[in-house]
Amino acid sequence: MLIGEYEHSMDSKGRLIMPAKLREDIGEKFIVTKGLDGCLFAFSLAEWTNFEQKLRTLPISNKDARLFTRFFLSRSY
Repeated sequence: MLIGEYEHSMDSKGRLIMPAKLREDIGEKFIVTKGLDGCLFAFSLAEWTNFEQKLRTLPISNKDARLFTRFFLSRSY
């Protein structure tokens, strides 16, 4: 799990330039999604799989649980 605050910059094409330390820790392939409080959340593939499994345990009969799940899954890349 990555913890902390990372400074980033964007290139002229709007691409995120990630610090080398972050790239080393997260791996070559990873998932980025809109997070809470205006932040981006980045997950290694293993962490994303774990997060998805936790989201699947939320009750689909609960509207807030569905909205929470949709919030993360609909914005992940």
